[in-house]
Amino acid sequence: MDAAEKYFALEQYLTPDEFGRLDENSTVIYVAEYYYGIAEQRKVDLAVRRVHKLIKLTQENDRMRAEHNAGALAVRLLVRSFARSCSLL
Repeated sequence: MDAAEKYFALEQYLTPDEFGRLDENSTVIYVAEYYYGIAEQRKVDLAVRRVHKLIKLTQENDRMRAEHNAGALAVRLLVRSFARSCSLL
């Protein structure tokens, strides 16, 4: 029961002894709360995975952009150097 409170924010309002004395309708309602708590946790987990994936893609994009900019700068300097050497001849 402590795990339900910790991970799913489900309040423990029955003890294990009391749970055994519930009628069928009460048991279904109690178990349904766990279902909804677990479903909410799955939504949170999915959102976390999506954000993590977005962060990884952004980092990869930033790395590739920096790599491209470094290559473009090298080409620009090479072209400038070539243009200067041609004008000196």
